[in-house]
Amino acid sequence: MQAEAEVSVKPTSGKEEDEVSKLQAKLPKLQISEFNASYKDWPRLWNLYSETIHKSSIPAVSKFSYLKELLCEKARKTIEASPHTAEGYNRATPILKDRFGKECEIIKCFVKEIMELPHIPTANVKKIHEFHDKLAYCVQSLETLKKLDAVREWHCFHDLGKATCDQGRSCP
Repeated sequence: MQAEAEVSVKPTSGKEEDEVSKLQAKLPKLQISEFNASYKDWPRLWNLYSETIHKSSIPAVSKFSYLKELLCEKARKTIEASPHTAEGYNRATPILKDRFGKECEIIKCFVKEIMELPHIPTANVKKIHEFHDKLAYCVQSLETLKKLDAVREWHCFHDLGKATCDQGRSCP
């Protein structure tokens, strides 16, 4: 897939003019890696897919082909009954969003990963860097979701295994 960026530049003369210059830049081919059917990976896939393919003007059947190519077998099975048509694409995207885009589950995955970070008893530089990288990844992901402050106040992270959105607890 060849991606093109189109940038509108308004004249700086201070006058409202109808003329708008358009710059086109040829960008290198964008590679989107396969979705691994995890809650943590969903935001990455959907944000990339949505901006590069879903919002594009290509036919829905082509969008469906691209989408299926990006899904691992487990994720593809959730939409395999949808026909390879425009209508099938329009049914498949909400199915995937409902299955993998559950914000509460995504947040719980990041919080769980933070809670399971290992204790580092010695000054092992490699282990400290690994700890930092994993923590930074989770914190940045929660910030991107605009949920870091809510997680700080979330009363159910001590009970992650039992807490679900369906049990009446409000997740961040």
